Amino acid sequence: MVCRTNRQFALPITFGFKVDGWIAEFERAVLRLSGAAERLFVLPFGGAIGAMHAFGDRGRLLNQKLAQELKLAEMLVPSRTMNDVFVEYLLQLSLLAMFVERVMIEAYTLMGGDFGELSENLGEDAVGSSTMPQKVNPKYVIPVAAQAGQLKSYATTALESGRASHEGDPLANQILSSVINNAVPLAWTMANDFSSALTRLVVQREVMKKNLMSVGASVTTEKLMMNLAPLVGRGKAHDIVHHALETGGPSALKKDPNILKHFSVKEIEETLDPTNYLGDSVEIAIKASNRARALAKKLMD
Repeated sequence: MVCRTNRQFALPITFGFKVDGWIAEFERAVLRLSGAAERLFVLPFGGAIGAMHAFGDRGRLLNQKLAQELKLAEMLVPSRTMNDVFVEYLLQLSLLAMFVERVMIEAYTLMGGDFGELSENLGEDAVGSSTMPQKVNPKYVIPVAAQAGQLKSYATTALESGRASHEGDPLANQILSSVINNAVPLAWTMANDFSSALTRLVVQREVMKKNLMSVGASVTTEKLMMNLAPLVGRGKAHDIVHHALETGGPSALKKDPNILKHFSVKEIEETLDPTNYLGDSVEIAIKASNRARALAKKLMD
């Protein structure tokens, strides 16, 4: 397929390479959440202000026993105004939402009529559009992207609760409690719906190939330039290729005397074949897919 930068055609890649970016970002989201668990899943229990006044000399023991029962770590200073542990958890969920939103919007974009490189398996009974029978509208990626956007927005409100004052501040804590009560179930719903939406994606291989071949040599001129660079210099190679494209488009590359001086027409055609210029896309895709399988197995276990 053709990749896009600045929303313009760039270089040939494999679809697997695009998905690799999703895999790598998801892996980091998992590492952030799991790595923070020991720090964040703690017991903020300490009586009226956190110093366990009412429990005599058994306050610390009570805290330990309760933490063990709830499978939480102990909190040395169980203050009622140190909200950073809760806020960080919400920020981690927001980062997860940022990733989910990126993937869903990318998929949504590639389903557009101008691309057609992805579609959704809607099932036999689905109605594509209530008014236009020729349309097949996406049904699954849209609500997930909306959920992710909403979850991501809670980060700012959560940070406001970090300004709690003294040893007790119900104003800040009520803000935080409200965000937690909304964000955590939303994150759960988003994660489940995201999983379901991914299983619905259908890769339109032929459309990807068609789109790539339609732009053809215009996305592989970098390779021709790099082949010319050792012979004429990097800057001059860029100018030669750029000038040929500017004056006659990709077809002019096979006629330009500055290029024909060094390469035959056949060599130029082979150089400009987009299927011959995928970089490390395939190798990276294989490695990333293996890592994804290993991560999935670890999470399922």
